[in-house]
Amino acid sequence: MRGWVVGLVVGASGCGGLSEAVGGAGEDETGTASTTGGPSTNDDAPSPTATNPSAGDASVGSDDGSGPGSTSAAADDTTAGDTMGPGTTDGTDAGSTTGEGGESDGTSGGVAATPETCAELGSQQPGLPDGEYTLYVDGDVGQPWTAYCVDLDGTAQAYLPLPAGAANNFSEYAHNSGGVQTEFTRVAIDEVALQIDVDDLTFAASSGSVNHSGDLVTEMSFGVAMSCTNGLLADARVDLTGTAFTVTSGWCTAGTAAGGQGIPADGGRVVEITGGGFCGWTAPSLPMDCPYNPFNGNAGSVISLQYSP
Repeated sequence: MRGWVVGLVVGASGCGGLSEAVGGAGEDETGTASTTGGPSTNDDAPSPTATNPSAGDASVGSDDGSGPGSTSAAADDTTAGDTMGPGTTDGTDAGSTTGEGGESDGTSGGVAATPETCAELGSQQPGLPDGEYTLYVDGDVGQPWTAYCVDLDGTAQAYLPLPAGAANNFSEYAHNSGGVQTEFTRVAIDEVALQIDVDDLTFAASSGSVNHSGDLVTEMSFGVAMSCTNGLLADARVDLTGTAFTVTSGWCTAGTAAGGQGIPADGGRVVEITGGGFCGWTAPSLPMDCPYNPFNGNAGSVISLQYSP
């Protein structure tokens, strides 16, 4: 029993010595500092690299106890010069900025500064009301123009405002029994193709009516002059004065005993139109040779434009 007790005491003393060896900051046989156990400092070890888990993430106020300007002990592949925080520069893309300050690639607050279409504008800024906005041909900051955007959160249709006014943008059907005149304050435009849809009458006002072979005519498509008087020509006018565009497409004449023409003026900014016959008309010629009975929004034609501020 006594031998057992002595052995136990010696064993306990040995364990204590081992504990000291493990707990202290000792050296191994090669002289390399041991990192096992308590807080041991190795001045020769490389400094940890700052971690930037994502562009713009800030380390300030983090939950890991690190204060402002502190770095994480975990190294990553971030290139030298990467910094963290709002509006700082990422060394992987010279000159670009990330974080709360917003990107510097032509955007402001994450919104493209040069939207090409009303749909693009609406998708970037939900909730915008109908109204006039600046769009950019081909998204080019050097080619701005004023569009009237409708239903930005839905179909997002663009219209070209006509500063020359309704009195200078009208179509006409002249008839022995009366006539129809339609005036336009805005016309629908395809912002990418730069084409006017002559049949969109959303911002048009018409007066008069004509019975045309059983069809009651109450509206005329944009840029159309039509007559059924066997001699008297009707008038129409397209006037883009004050816009950033000129007309590049032409007009055609069709019908019975048809006459008239579309004559461009002011470098294509204005087109003076006459048309008639029994019955005959002059109308925009694209995309077909010439439309048939271009009234009540059934012309099916477009007017091509070019950017020419």
